[in-house]
Amino acid sequence: MNGQALAPEPDEEQVVVPATVAGQRLDSYLAEALRDTGLSRTRLARALKAGAVRLAPTTTNPEPLSAAYRLRGNETLLLRTGLLRTDLLHPETPAATAATNNDPQNQAAAHSLAPRILYEDEAVIVLDKPAGMVVHPAVGNPAGTLLQGLRALGKTHSQQTRGGLVHRLDKGTSGVLVAARTPQAETHLARQFAAHTIERRYLALVSGVPTPAAGRIDGIITRDKHNRQKMTLQEPCGAATMPDLNAPNASAGFIVSGKGAATTPSLSASNPSAGFIASSKDKLSLRRTTASPKGKASHTQYRLRCQLANGQAALLELRPGTGRTHQIRVHCAALGHAVLGDSTYGGGARRLKQLLRSLAPPRENGKPEAEARPLLHAWRLGFVHPVSEEFLSFTVPPPADFLAVLHHLDTNQTLPQEETALHQFLLAPPA
Repeated sequence: MNGQALAPEPDEEQVVVPATVAGQRLDSYLAEALRDTGLSRTRLARALKAGAVRLAPTTTNPEPLSAAYRLRGNETLLLRTGLLRTDLLHPETPAATAATNNDPQNQAAAHSLAPRILYEDEAVIVLDKPAGMVVHPAVGNPAGTLLQGLRALGKTHSQQTRGGLVHRLDKGTSGVLVAARTPQAETHLARQFAAHTIERRYLALVSGVPTPAAGRIDGIITRDKHNRQKMTLQEPCGAATMPDLNAPNASAGFIVSGKGAATTPSLSASNPSAGFIASSKDKLSLRRTTASPKGKASHTQYRLRCQLANGQAALLELRPGTGRTHQIRVHCAALGHAVLGDSTYGGGARRLKQLLRSLAPPRENGKPEAEARPLLHAWRLGFVHPVSEEFLSFTVPPPADFLAVLHHLDTNQTLPQEETALHQFLLAPPA
């Protein structure tokens, strides 16, 4: 029997690991691949600890794999079906695919997305995601998602559960998003996101006006201990002056705490993801911050585009340098300027309604309805095409609800009212 694979046990199923996930931890791969089943990370961890996965044996039965096992790609795993649902790790059958695509909610998602396609070819598709649409199916949103809409349109591949989606936008966030149409394009785009070479710009309506008018926010983002649906910044947060938002690789920023303010000395950019915290009441000292075992380093550059509502609100342009969950919303809240409409992080509908009511005299165009979603818009996205190697850039104007609130808060009528003129204003660098 030497060199020949032994048959799996009766309660085990063989799964071949895609080559594109080589280097990932076993638990991370399974969490992503099985996300549609509603399997929590806690249950997955228990299953792995109970011996749910092992390598396909050759000469001897191997020991179960640990959660930290690094996948090589193309290896065969044996999964105990009693502990893990494995059907989603396999390519869908034609019958299952047809049934999923014909689901009324998925058809509705496809109908919504069809006119929002900005660009497509054989490798990628770029679209304008509407606010209120979930990107991936999950518990509470099993159908009608962006991924399922794209599949119903036949616009993405199904070899992997993520189906070509290499990044996400929160449910309440609108704006430009790219998906791969082939596994090769998915790998190419994923590497760009991992290397932070993707150009991403957001527009946000926030409470108050940040000082300074341009800066960078750094911190360690981790899940909130008391509310698992929220993220939090482990370190005290502030901002440092950084006038050049267009710099492709800005040097390390600062987080300011305590009394006083920090200035930016000459720093090595060899580790641009590392931030600094300036602390101490009387004398500022610097200490480097790095990702902790329970969190991930994050940084966002921002600049003020327009003061609104007599200084009670502002339009910000933000450029995230990392892609953490809820990153911009968490950073704005930690800065003391929560995104308006964001009930999770302190800028919810009540705050927005109070702000709209506070404007006197009432605006001629009437008071818009306070939207029950964060007024955050993915405005611009640029990436290198996986096949042609050409750099492509796409911009999408904010949707009607965002613009209605923006123009109502623009009490001094600083911004152009016409959409094309406003778009040109936003494209131009600030004075």
